[in-house]
Amino acid sequence: HFQQLDATPRLDSYSALQAYLNHSRPEQIADEPADIMTSPISSPAVAALGIRAVPEKNHDWPDPTAYLKDIKAHSPNPIRFVLPNGFGFGLNANPYLLIDNEPAVSGYSWGFQSHIDFPGRRSLLIGIEHLDLSFETSSLGELELNYPVAPPTNPDDDFLELYGFFDRWQIPLQLRQHLFSGRKFHPYLDLGIVLNGPLNREFKYVYRNDQGSYSNRVSDQLGNWSVDHYRISLGTNLLLGKRFQLSSALVYQTSFQEVNPNLERFRYLSLQLGIDYQL
Repeated sequence: HFQQLDATPRLDSYSALQAYLNHSRPEQIADEPADIMTSPISSPAVAALGIRAVPEKNHDWPDPTAYLKDIKAHSPNPIRFVLPNGFGFGLNANPYLLIDNEPAVSGYSWGFQSHIDFPGRRSLLIGIEHLDLSFETSSLGELELNYPVAPPTNPDDDFLELYGFFDRWQIPLQLRQHLFSGRKFHPYLDLGIVLNGPLNREFKYVYRNDQGSYSNRVSDQLGNWSVDHYRISLGTNLLLGKRFQLSSALVYQTSFQEVNPNLERFRYLSLQLGIDYQL
């Protein structure tokens, strides 16, 4: 007498395969006898070892690997790095510009800036800034350039001082790379070009005669819209909640060409401060 083998099917350890088989043929599996997973063992020696039989070759079971074919492979999107994932805008100002020029020029700027964020802690920035420059000198010998002249009322009157006032619009276009992201501080590096508008210039010449001093003014416009400057910035953002952040950056701007005392092409160093709102 041989011991009857346990006919209960042994469950596969992979739950996904078992779920697939149950889902594929629930009615067929339910109707088939429980001993379908085993077949009689004709050899008493083999049966005594308790070895289970495998399904017969002619049994029509679903392909055990078929469930893998139902899983869709999710390959990385090749354009994911150019798909925006954020937007923000804000105000910025350069309270004081250190300008390399003779005679000595002082200035400041203020403007509006927006940015589009991308994966990889990268951003594209575009803004518009108003730049104000001025100088004064009491010696025309310092001016080795062809400024427009407002002559005195009387040729015998004495020259006292010259004041120059310059203003222009700038449109910076920059790429930003955040170096790393901390809990509060986000350091970054910006690199880009600057589109400069015409340089509007006004000069005030001060003269003196027997009755006292007086001034004559003259103005002109120099240059056209052109891309002739580039800018590098190193700064950090300070997070103020989820939406607002303060920024400060050391900014260096210079011309692709040689700078000149006309201030049509110039270079400066400044500390830029700003506030930003993140959508």
